[in-house]
Amino acid sequence: HQQLQTFIYEPEHCRFRSFLFKVAENLSRNLRRKCTPAPSAELKKIQPDTVPGLDEEIMREYQNFMLERSLLILKGSVDSETYLVFEMLIVENRPIPDVAAITGKTANALYGIKHRCLKKLQKIIARLEAALETPPDTDSASAPSTTVR
Repeated sequence: HQQLQTFIYEPEHCRFRSFLFKVAENLSRNLRRKCTPAPSAELKKIQPDTVPGLDEEIMREYQNFMLERSLLILKGSVDSETYLVFEMLIVENRPIPDVAAITGKTANALYGIKHRCLKKLQKIIARLEAALETPPDTDSASAPSTTVR
């Protein structure tokens, strides 16, 4: 922001629209970063593995994509009340007493839900990563069709 206040446009360095695009891109990235809640420590532990050689920004995007996709799958595989509890505890990082007050569940029940959902989420992430690492079956594409008409 400080550099933007003293910015003097010099056409020989770049086109103005390129500069403006970069400013908009950076502002957009900062806004997304601020709007995305920080994941809890438990959620950080089960983030997908990093892939060596990838740019740090790309890796962060990959991890966020995998996590969002995994959370969507988890949401579809548990009842809505269970997912709501999990989301409040893990995604929003709310304390157990607050969630207990909102849901009317005991702390032990909340810990159980949290533990079961985290285990399920780990399995979902592992399945997604395995699916991404498995190359498509090329033998079936080259094999002749055996369909009888």
